[in-house]
Amino acid sequence: MRDWYPPSMSFTVGYVKWLLGFLPYLMGGFYPRDPRETGYTDAPGKRHISPHAPFERAVIIGAELMVRLGRCGTDSLLAQACYTDGKTDKEIAKQHHVDQDDVSWRINRAIRYCASGPVRRWHSSYIDRHDHVCRPQTYREFCEERK
Repeated sequence: MRDWYPPSMSFTVGYVKWLLGFLPYLMGGFYPRDPRETGYTDAPGKRHISPHAPFERAVIIGAELMVRLGRCGTDSLLAQACYTDGKTDKEIAKQHHVDQDDVSWRINRAIRYCASGPVRRWHSSYIDRHDHVCRPQTYREFCEERK
């Protein structure tokens, strides 16, 4: 059986939601099987040889997602309860004694922050188009910008 290597990291909203469902597996070094797999264990064609172990990419993706979630504070816990633990917005709202719309809004805001891709908020500093050195955007700044 051939090892399957996960795709490169491109954090979109759908990808982040999907990854959250597999977060415990990613942190354990396992990436979900190829979703296009047809049932054959060794499809014919060009073999992919990688200098990295199959689990390496999974751990890197899991760690990157954990760093991004870590910057979201308590909103990340709500997102993990929803997508990793499989709870509904209504269940989470009842458990935390808050409004369901507020829970949904906070979960989606955390997901959008994590799904921003390789933009300026993930770098320690960056140089803008006017050659100014800028600092990364925090989660609080991201939230205030979208009120």
